[in-house]
Amino acid sequence: MLQGYNQTGRDGIYVTYEAFATITASLISQYYKLLKISNCCEWRAQTPSLKYILTSSGWHNCYTHQNPDLLNTLLSKAEGLIDVYFPSDANQALVCFTEMFAKRNSIQVLVVGKTNFKTLRSIEQAYRDIQRGFWILNYGPKDKANKKIYIIAIGDYIVKEVMSACEELIHQHKNLYLQIIIPVCSRIFYPKKLKKIFNKELNPKNVIVVCTGYVNIFRGIFGAVYDTKSWQFLGYRDGFSLNQNAPVLELNEVNKESLIKYIKN
Repeated sequence: MLQGYNQTGRDGIYVTYEAFATITASLISQYYKLLKISNCCEWRAQTPSLKYILTSSGWHNCYTHQNPDLLNTLLSKAEGLIDVYFPSDANQALVCFTEMFAKRNSIQVLVVGKTNFKTLRSIEQAYRDIQRGFWILNYGPKDKANKKIYIIAIGDYIVKEVMSACEELIHQHKNLYLQIIIPVCSRIFYPKKLKKIFNKELNPKNVIVVCTGYVNIFRGIFGAVYDTKSWQFLGYRDGFSLNQNAPVLELNEVNKESLIKYIKN
């Protein structure tokens, strides 16, 4: 209904649980094909973007309500027609939401949780982050560090855990340098832009990628640009327990304590 509504030139938003959104994956793929064809027709009028909000993500749901499969469908598509946003604070979410409404003839998806998160960026910084595609947090003295580790953190829950892990580690190890690279828009995953995350002089071996979905799609994205044989990839892996109250982040080893162990090793 929303896709047909968009084609009449009117606007709407589809808000859904992450686990239920996969039911519409084929519909999104068909709409993507429609856009590829119709965007070649100069006479065709511009229509509002198809807007999805994937909320209630699996990190705080029970086992039956966890399923990040739709991200695989979205991130496997060609450049230019689909934007997936991973805001890591409230101001970034507002900027992403604003951009979603400004886009036409495209598919816009916001991936965001529903828990409180401290404001990390000003509105001005958030606008720059979205345009750049990512932002960076540094911990420790880079020049004096005996060990340098780079962590690519994707998704608001993931960023929160990675930040907590880095803050604890940096107090324990004074000669450690940690850099968190935080993608906020899937445009940074285009090969030409992805190269800008690490400059030509820097292709570090000590890299940990922590993502909000299954790791294989991100392994393929980064592997197309970098030599990732020594990189570690962490993310959702269907970790479960018969105890319904068991922490989902811990079961998938992307919680603060698990990340500290991975970083130390």
